[in-house]
Amino acid sequence: YTCEIVLIKGVPCYLSISEFCSFMGAYLENAQHLRILRGKHDLDTYMVLILFNSTPNAALFHQEFHGKPFSSMSAEVCEIDFVEKVTFKGDKDVTLWPPCQKDLASCSICLERLEYSTGGLVTVLCNHSFHCSCLCQCRTENRCPMCRFTQTPSEEHSLCSVCGIEEGLWMCLVCGHVGCSRYKNKHSYEHFLETKHTYSLELDSQNVWDYTKDEFIHRLALNTDGKIVEIPNYVQQQEMGSIVKRDDLTLGKDEALALEWQYLASAQIETQRSYFEEQLRNLKIQNKAKIRHLEDDFNHLLQEKTNVSKQMDQLHNQKKALLKKTESLQKKSDRDIERDSLFAYYQRSIRKKQRELGKEDARIGGSITSERTRPQNTTTRGTNSKCDEDDRE
Repeated sequence: YTCEIVLIKGVPCYLSISEFCSFMGAYLENAQHLRILRGKHDLDTYMVLILFNSTPNAALFHQEFHGKPFSSMSAEVCEIDFVEKVTFKGDKDVTLWPPCQKDLASCSICLERLEYSTGGLVTVLCNHSFHCSCLCQCRTENRCPMCRFTQTPSEEHSLCSVCGIEEGLWMCLVCGHVGCSRYKNKHSYEHFLETKHTYSLELDSQNVWDYTKDEFIHRLALNTDGKIVEIPNYVQQQEMGSIVKRDDLTLGKDEALALEWQYLASAQIETQRSYFEEQLRNLKIQNKAKIRHLEDDFNHLLQEKTNVSKQMDQLHNQKKALLKKTESLQKKSDRDIERDSLFAYYQRSIRKKQRELGKEDARIGGSITSERTRPQNTTTRGTNSKCDEDDRE
């Protein structure tokens, strides 16, 4: 690596410039100048051009931060490239590190000269330069301290999470739900009825509305449970039954503030307790209904099982009866087959005997005919006549 300039691409817009300086950590001391750049079509990211005081420091920064996530909760990682030269198209008077060529340039925050010897410098999108340490102190907003120009890209328009309209939107300060006003489709008010989240921010006017009091409020804080609550102008002491005003001279500032926080914490805890008890009651009712429904289904299935078992027994008995009937029919069929075969055998025997008897009759008939045609002697006439009579008999 022979370059002292590195370019960090794809810095997410939710990471402010002061947070990016904190992200650099100890390497911020080795950075002489930071230049914030943004592409024409980059709507949710910006780029940072960093000039280090030496090439080894730039190489160490690249080695440690390349591929490192910007935060533990984000998926975006730091992508670093080395830069040899930067040229600007169009305006030739634009310089890469503007304060270095101005002898009278000074930081508008601390009014000190903008020199590398006094610390690292940063030039924002509007071309105003400051000390990195001075800009890191301006953590309340991400605007230029001199011209109030927004440094991070503007995000897309908010929409109602239910109906998708863009006008009259309110954002819940507890969970971030965005819904339309009660003059549109009342989705923000319906969110309050479902979740009991009291405070909602109007995105157009940046005013906070309290649904329980049905009025705007102007002072909010986080209690010990991390819940957003309103800080009232007085504190009720439930045990003493008296009201302690904020401007009461008998109490010190710390005591009055402690009493305020005790009241706010107890009030918020009571509200949350009521809310979660109601949720538990609803869950118990729902669980009982589900249990009854499951018991009914179980009884119905058990009755169906009993009916099916009875039907199976009936079918089993019918199967046994059919098997017995099949066996008897099979035996009868076997007997019929045996009788038919025996009948066929006798029939063939009778036909054979008939043919044999027919042949014998034909032979006897032929012999009788030949005897009648033979000449007879007188001496044997009587005998032949007797024989004929015997044959006729």
